[in-house]
Amino acid sequence: MLKSIKFPIQNIKDTKLFFVSGIALLFIFLFPYIYLGIGSYLTIHDNLDSEFVFLHLLKSTGLLFGFDGNTIVPNVMNGIPRSFFHSEFSFIRLLFLIFPSFWAYVINSVLIRMIGFMGMYLFAKDYLMKGSNTKAIIAISALFSFIPIYSVYGLSVMGQPILIWAFLNLCYNHRSILNWLIISAFPFYAHIAMIAPFIVAALSIYGIYRFTNKNLTINKSYFIGLGILICGFLIANIITLKSFIWPGDYISHRSAWVAEPYSIKNALIDFYTIFAKGQYHSSSFTALPIYLFALVTFFIVKNDLKKIKILALPIVIIGIISLFAATYPIICFKMQNFSHILLSFQFSRIEFLIPVLWFIILGISVQYTFQKLHPVIIPSFLIVQFLFIAWQNEELRYNYAKTIFAKEYAEKIPGFKSFYAAELFGEVATFINKPKSEYRVVSLGMFPSIAQYNGFYTLDSYQNNYPLKYKQEFREIIASELNKNNELRQYYDDWGSRCYLFSAELRNTCNLTCSKKCGSRADSLDINSSALKKMGGEYIFSAVPIINYEQLQLNFLKKFSDINSEWDIYLYKIL
Repeated sequence: MLKSIKFPIQNIKDTKLFFVSGIALLFIFLFPYIYLGIGSYLTIHDNLDSEFVFLHLLKSTGLLFGFDGNTIVPNVMNGIPRSFFHSEFSFIRLLFLIFPSFWAYVINSVLIRMIGFMGMYLFAKDYLMKGSNTKAIIAISALFSFIPIYSVYGLSVMGQPILIWAFLNLCYNHRSILNWLIISAFPFYAHIAMIAPFIVAALSIYGIYRFTNKNLTINKSYFIGLGILICGFLIANIITLKSFIWPGDYISHRSAWVAEPYSIKNALIDFYTIFAKGQYHSSSFTALPIYLFALVTFFIVKNDLKKIKILALPIVIIGIISLFAATYPIICFKMQNFSHILLSFQFSRIEFLIPVLWFIILGISVQYTFQKLHPVIIPSFLIVQFLFIAWQNEELRYNYAKTIFAKEYAEKIPGFKSFYAAELFGEVATFINKPKSEYRVVSLGMFPSIAQYNGFYTLDSYQNNYPLKYKQEFREIIASELNKNNELRQYYDDWGSRCYLFSAELRNTCNLTCSKKCGSRADSLDINSSALKKMGGEYIFSAVPIINYEQLQLNFLKKFSDINSEWDIYLYKIL
């Protein structure tokens, strides 16, 4: 056991400050969700339209856990194997098993942020800002816990500081059961594709650097920890990895992905965006104040070469990551005939390391300047950076807007309840009046995840992995619409993870968010109703009226409307 690793607080005064800060953060995170309930806003893109509903679907079908990856999830695309849904042994699934789906999401979001707060505090106190002012460390830790993230990816971002802390403890021979628990648990609460190869590579490079440097020490515990981390990721994702290595009869639609030409101009724009703001899946907020603070720090420590090198290193690493991610589309285009895995795996997700690197820069800068700047400057800067982060944290901003402002304004922001519109879709199900498993539906002008959440069996879906054969069959339904718009055609043919009932006409107006307030309609929809019927399609849930429905061999049944719904539903039956 490590004697030097103590409880993370140094004295009674710091203990009170730490716990008061933690409770305050917990209140700030939880309050709007408790106040608004299912009226709360949750991120829609790559969340309510996909990741969230996947977990809800697996829960509703009793398939959250199990070792048979070939078990079919019947609700989607005429049935796809459970192995096509990632992270089968994730802690997030346990939360969805125990709690209602909405509250499982909220609890998970708050939990990982509190772990992020604790982890950043430990990392900063013991290593990054050792000996620095406790208030500054707590402030930076709190700031980190507020950054906008996709909480469905678990600890992929928020868990990095505590994982780094555990590995540094092993590096310095500070062995404790807590280190091993953190390292062992991390893979079961993080997304393998988003973080696993990158955090393993980063920790391996650091370990090799210390091992080959005569002036630094390292011990075998560090590398044993790496082995445990790797094994943990393999065990936690064994079903997904098995289906990837031995796909059986299934050929993934990812095998048909095609890289498009990418200009140097676009790469330069992406470089700036990633370097200054990050990438939205990992965390996207304006980090320019951090760079500005680092620039001030460079001037203050200009005569100390060692400090300059320490501060410059994470900035250079971010620059390299940003350059790689920005030019990655060009690399994929040039190399796709030689190595298709570059395209199908997306190694540009190394961007998930950037948010923690920003806070390493921030911690170093505060450490070097705390005694040399006016006492007001650092708190003022942290407040400015917090405002940037809070404003760009969509869920935080929208939910407090819905909580504070007038009801009329708050209602303009869609909430969980109005997005999924359970009552409205209940009326539709009652009208159809037969078991949902006996018919298949598609959606127009809204996300198929909405119908999926409400228990309908959909031919359309947003899946990051599904059979290529199915994609080709579904294409026959929307071929004429794809031919109307070259961008839409490339979007489906060259990527196609969104296997939707696309409309070129709606793409220019409301696209997939045709709420009842938008007033759009489909005047000249051109879909192959025979192909839709051949795949088992029986109903179309349209968010807009289809004016030429008779030409498409459709029968308009009824319009459904509800004051609490974001949508109106126009129900059509395929003749």
